Order: sequence, then structure tokens, then C-alpha cells
Amino acid sequence: MRSFVAPTRQEPGCLEYHLHEDRDEPGVFVFYEAWRSQADLDAHLALPHLHAFREHRMDYLASDLEIRFLTMRSPYGRA
Repeated sequence: MRSFVAPTRQEPGCLEYHLHEDRDEPGVFVFYEAWRSQADLDAHLALPHLHAFREHRMDYLASDLEIRFLTMRSPYGRA
């Protein structure tokens, strides 16, 4: 999963892309990402390596992905 970080940060519209591992549950990972627009996120999700990851994820994951889409309520540069 670390291999996704550097190239994703170079994608157009990627504002933040971070991989975290739970301190109390090693092996539980969270990607936190922020995108300039929905179109940028959609372009990211359509990339071939992410499509391949989704197709084969259960070959190396113990449980399926939990994806949550959030709306930022405290954008940078605003009070």
C-alpha cells in the first residue's frame, strides 16, 4: 500500500494522501486523502492500478475495504 503514496501525491488534484496504521491494531490501515474536486477523485479511482487493486483486494486483505466519503467542514484558509 505504501507504493500508492508517492505516485498518487503527483496526480492532478491530489491535495493530501496519507497512509496510517492503527497503533492499537497493527495491520489495520487507513488512507486519508483530500482531492480538489470530485472529478479529480473519479480520475484517480479510474486508474488501472487501482482497478486491479479493487479486483484482487481479497487475495491479500483479511476483510473488505470500508470506504467513507467525507465533506470537509473546516477548509484551510477559512475561519
